[in-house]
Amino acid sequence: MHRYLITGASSYPGKNLTTYLLDQGLDVHVLARPETKPERLAGKLKPNQIHAINGQTENIAEVIASIDPDVVFHLASIYRREASPADVQPLVDANILFGVQLCEALSQSGKQIRFINTGTFAQYYESKTPRALSLYAALKQAFDDILAYYRDAHGFLT
Repeated sequence: MHRYLITGASSYPGKNLTTYLLDQGLDVHVLARPETKPERLAGKLKPNQIHAINGQTENIAEVIASIDPDVVFHLASIYRREASPADVQPLVDANILFGVQLCEALSQSGKQIRFINTGTFAQYYESKTPRALSLYAALKQAFDDILAYYRDAHGFLT
């Protein structure tokens, strides 16, 4: 049986995906920041399925190794329609840094990982090719490019 890992499980889509997978009887685990309130997560999760991370790469790698997922749904992000200077660091941390930390930790497993990433329509503003409407969309597109590296270098299935 596959083991599923979800990031962004406290978001509306994350909560619904978690509930759906749990209802299918699948082995589901979620990553959560320490400040994530348990009531924001799907109510069917057991404590051993919720894994706190502190934002440090080594910690994330340890947690990922203990979960040993086969399939990852990466939904975690921070959205700002218009970014102010104060938004830049949180946007980059959530939409680039965390994803890279996650991919690097997953690449250490040595197995083929199925990695499902969420993007945004704003990556393709009035275009069939990437044309970011916002900094958020540009960061989502940049992470797609980073994910392509992990697909090619580490065999991720995306």
